[in-house]
Amino acid sequence: DELQGLYAQMREKRDLVLSRLQSIPGVRCPTPTGAFYVLPDVSSYFGRTSPGGAILSDSTALCVALLQETAVALVTGDAFGAP
Repeated sequence: DELQGLYAQMREKRDLVLSRLQSIPGVRCPTPTGAFYVLPDVSSYFGRTSPGGAILSDSTALCVALLQETAVALVTGDAFGAP
């Protein structure tokens, strides 16, 4: 069935993203069940300093540091109750 094939492809992509995130020390990421969005818990980095010298006080500071230092753009999970 075409939909089953699509579901399998999405599951593979989800599993790849999860395995990559879960391989980062201090990052926990629950498996999403209803959507492809992942909301990793990055709170173990709060209070640390980035390689570029930014204080990672919260998820917004971490996202800004990642954007400025590595050109990786992320959205915080604050609106979803995730750190």
